[in-house]
Amino acid sequence: MASRGCGRCCCPARARYSESIVVARPPEALYDMVSDVTRMGEWSPGIARFHERFGPDAEAQIANRTEAARHGIPVTLAALKQAAEAHAV
Repeated sequence: MASRGCGRCCCPARARYSESIVVARPPEALYDMVSDVTRMGEWSPGIARFHERFGPDAEAQIANRTEAARHGIPVTLAALKQAAEAHAV
């Protein structure tokens, strides 16, 4: 029988996926790298081609997207907090 999910969102019940790697760097250094949007091209295949895709407009696109993230991420996190706390057991 197919799983119906939690009934509160679109997620399948108990759906999980996990994968791990060992990185020979301190956690702080890794966090600094992945949290710096200007360095995403070093490790994200989709972003690595960003300059190729946008050419001379790439830096403006990065600036616009960085500013949008600065506003959007706190709103998203607040909504996530509210949703998670509303369904706390």
